Amino acid sequence: MTQTLIYENLTNQSGQSVQSDVEVDGADLLLAASDITGIELSITWDNQSSWQGCECYVIDPDGSYHYIFNSGSLPFGSGTRTDTLQISSGSFPSSVDGTWEFYLSDQMFGTVTIDEVSVEFQVTSANMPATYNEISWYGGGWYPGGIDLSNNGNHVYPFNNASIVADTASGGSNAFSFSSASSQRWSDGPIADYNNQSQWSVSAWVKPGQTTASKQMIFCNHGYVRGNFQLYQAGDEFGLFIGYFDPVASSGDSEKIETTNLNISSGSWYNITATFDGAGSSSTQTNDFDTDWGDWSTVGYGGGTGADTTRSTIESQSSPYSVRMVNSTETADRTGIAQTLTIGSGGGTVSGYYFCSRPTHSNDLNLELWIDGSYVSEFTPSATQSWVQFSFNLSAGSQTVALVRYQDEDASSGVIYIDTISVTNVVNKLNLFVDDVAVAVSRTTTGVGLTAMPYNSFAGAAPDQTIGALKSATSSTIYYSFDGEIDACRTVNSVYTSNDVTWLASARDAAGGPASFKPYFASTNKAIGFNS
Repeated sequence: MTQTLIYENLTNQSGQSVQSDVEVDGADLLLAASDITGIELSITWDNQSSWQGCECYVIDPDGSYHYIFNSGSLPFGSGTRTDTLQISSGSFPSSVDGTWEFYLSDQMFGTVTIDEVSVEFQVTSANMPATYNEISWYGGGWYPGGIDLSNNGNHVYPFNNASIVADTASGGSNAFSFSSASSQRWSDGPIADYNNQSQWSVSAWVKPGQTTASKQMIFCNHGYVRGNFQLYQAGDEFGLFIGYFDPVASSGDSEKIETTNLNISSGSWYNITATFDGAGSSSTQTNDFDTDWGDWSTVGYGGGTGADTTRSTIESQSSPYSVRMVNSTETADRTGIAQTLTIGSGGGTVSGYYFCSRPTHSNDLNLELWIDGSYVSEFTPSATQSWVQFSFNLSAGSQTVALVRYQDEDASSGVIYIDTISVTNVVNKLNLFVDDVAVAVSRTTTGVGLTAMPYNSFAGAAPDQTIGALKSATSSTIYYSFDGEIDACRTVNSVYTSNDVTWLASARDAAGGPASFKPYFASTNKAIGFNS
């Protein structure tokens, strides 16, 4: 399949000899990559006397002449016609960006009229966008599908002196720069492209200026109580929120994912890519705790505290670490680990390995399953001072699953260790990657969750889409201003593949990549077409 990129000028010109120019930019990238297979020059014009004495030629950006027709080459006749000239690869100019000058004249001194002229580039499908529902921001422009189909009609604009700065780190050239003290942002009007989409993805490059603020907005289409998504920085973590709050119904379903123990640094560039699939995808999640807590976090119930649960090398089923659960005082209650999970239809299981340090077992050393803060069941080991397997059944739906131990005595009375915890039939609607790594995250589902991107189902102004802050849809209030630099913000109504994620994280100005994401930045009038 060959795709076409067309630059055109629709301005009418009339006279005995007339000129109409077509401006081309962004196509030299295609030429350098050997992606252009042909160039077609086209003119739609008319002569009410006779075509036979007319002549048309084009001067390309190199100054070379290309004759579409000569005086005497056309038949006798009059009216409107379209004539074209195909330029083969051996006759391409060294640069195709610049002005293509179309000249039309009647050698018999009649009047000619140019209705439309165009320069069409035939491009190999391997490198041009295959679909045009992607929206990306780079250097201050909004480019659907990597190409400005709207003729610069929709660009983000700076507010409160937000700027673009030169920054070549991580393969970049320029970036959006922000100071939270000035509530700076880049903003555009409401975007309805995401409404009710069952699949969606977002990506951005971020260089934090600080890691202390509780929440800083990177990129969002949200108005605080309305909209679709918020990609944000929370302290030294990254997160994505999809949902809206309906002030009329005082409710709203949502999905949220946030990194845990990422500990990002100020002054360093990071690529964040996240995907949403409303149908979800089931998988088995396994954590051995050798590197970090993974998707789990510590928790305490009753008089217990999460601080009494630690990662330990004293005992382990899969070296070197396991989870050590012991109460710090004889009056403590439950301590353990927890995470919020969505389990698919048919239910699932949480299983792993258990070890008790005491030679003899007692019921206060059992391992308990708690769901949403309430006791459900417990595991009684068949042996102590050896690793034994345990398993609990889980019901379908979103729930906070906790594995805790109960003991009202301190460490001298026994310690519990658990390791290699697996959860089956986990349904993840959101997935988040930092620098091409599926990092540990916490997940939160509000209400019944989402099967599609939310939209404004109630009356009122839709929110602006912004970079570097969130602007209220109902007032002039600015929330969550960002400190630092942001670049290459992208969204697309599909789920990025693993290859897409790898390419997006490879460099800020990455060349090549999957067919739908190679960026060509152009700003003049053009249209996209397909020829099979």
